[in-house]
Amino acid sequence: MEQFADLDTWLQKAANLLESNRIHLEGHSYTAPSLDTGDFGRKDYANQYLWDSCFHAVIWHWIDPQKAQMRV
Repeated sequence: MEQFADLDTWLQKAANLLESNRIHLEGHSYTAPSLDTGDFGRKDYANQYLWDSCFHAVIWHWIDPQKAQMRV
Protein backbone atom coordinates (compact mmCIF):
# COMPACT_ATOMS: atom_id res chain seq x y z
CA MET A 1 0.00 0.00 0.00
CA GLU A 2 2.96 2.34 -0.50
CA GLN A 3 1.13 4.06 -3.32
CA PHE A 4 -1.56 5.01 -0.78
CA ALA A 5 0.74 6.37 1.90
CA ASP A 6 -1.79 9.05 2.80
CA LEU A 7 -4.77 6.66 2.78
CA ASP A 8 -5.42 7.20 6.49
CA THR A 9 -5.62 10.95 5.89
CA TRP A 10 -8.14 10.48 3.07
CA LEU A 11 -10.22 8.03 5.08
CA GLN A 12 -10.35 10.51 7.97
CA LYS A 13 -11.43 13.28 5.60
CA ALA A 14 -14.16 11.03 4.17
CA ALA A 15 -15.36 10.09 7.66
CA ASN A 16 -15.47 13.74 8.70
CA LEU A 17 -17.48 14.67 5.61
CA LEU A 18 -19.97 11.83 6.00
CA GLU A 19 -20.45 12.58 9.71
CA SER A 20 -20.87 16.32 9.12
CA ASN A 21 -23.65 15.61 6.61
CA ARG A 22 -25.62 13.30 8.93
CA ILE A 23 -29.21 14.38 9.48
CA HIS A 24 -31.27 13.06 12.37
CA LEU A 25 -35.00 13.48 11.82
CA GLU A 26 -37.95 11.91 13.61
CA GLY A 27 -35.94 8.95 14.94
CA HIS A 28 -34.18 8.28 11.64
CA SER A 29 -30.81 9.39 10.36
CA TYR A 30 -29.22 9.56 6.95
CA THR A 31 -26.37 11.26 5.14
CA ALA A 32 -27.53 14.17 3.02
CA PRO A 33 -25.68 14.89 -0.23
CA SER A 34 -24.83 18.43 0.84
CA LEU A 35 -26.13 20.58 3.64
CA ASP A 36 -25.24 23.81 1.85
CA THR A 37 -28.23 23.53 -0.50
CA GLY A 38 -30.74 25.11 1.84
CA ASP A 39 -33.60 22.83 2.77
CA PHE A 40 -32.87 20.38 -0.05
CA GLY A 41 -30.78 18.07 2.10
CA ARG A 42 -33.27 18.19 4.90
CA LYS A 43 -36.58 17.68 3.11
CA ASP A 44 -36.47 16.58 -0.53
CA TYR A 45 -33.58 14.20 -0.11
CA ALA A 46 -35.22 12.24 2.71
CA ASN A 47 -37.01 9.96 0.24
CA GLN A 48 -33.80 9.08 -1.65
CA TYR A 49 -31.63 8.08 1.29
CA LEU A 50 -31.57 4.34 0.56
CA TRP A 51 -29.75 4.62 -2.76
CA ASP A 52 -26.95 6.77 -1.38
CA SER A 53 -26.84 4.91 1.92
CA CYS A 54 -25.63 1.85 0.04
CA PHE A 55 -22.75 3.81 -1.47
CA HIS A 56 -21.97 5.40 1.88
CA ALA A 57 -21.85 1.94 3.45
CA VAL A 58 -19.13 0.94 0.98
CA ILE A 59 -17.03 3.91 2.08
CA TRP A 60 -17.79 3.31 5.76
CA HIS A 61 -16.62 -0.29 5.33
CA TRP A 62 -13.08 1.04 4.92
CA ILE A 63 -13.39 3.43 7.86
CA ASP A 64 -15.63 1.73 10.42
CA PRO A 65 -17.26 -1.60 9.46
CA GLN A 66 -19.79 -1.33 12.29
CA LYS A 67 -21.07 1.99 10.96
CA ALA A 68 -21.21 0.47 7.47
CA GLN A 69 -23.47 -2.30 8.71
CA MET A 70 -25.74 0.22 10.44
CA ARG A 71 -26.21 2.08 7.12
CA VAL A 72 -27.75 -0.86 5.29
